Amino acid sequence: MSTKAEIREKIRSFILESYMAGLDPSGLKDDVSLERSHIVDSARVLELILFLEETFGLEVTNDDATPENFDTVDAIVGFVAGKVGAAS
Repeated sequence: MSTKAEIREKIRSFILESYMAGLDPSGLKDDVSLERSHIVDSARVLELILFLEETFGLEVTNDDATPENFDTVDAIVGFVAGKVGAAS
């Protein structure tokens, strides 16, 4: 079982390496909209979902794929933690 901190680190690393390569990592704020900050768009969200499914062994259903679950790093961490039963 992963902790929320481990989940957060994996998600942040993926976003930084995949979508922000060469940019200042401090530009990735956990509570700021990834879409509004132009880090993730609709195509990239699909890549992110595939990463989450493969990395954490979970299934993201159509009902799960909402802005509430994927708009910020905090939201993604909460979603994944809920799916995998992560410890705090």
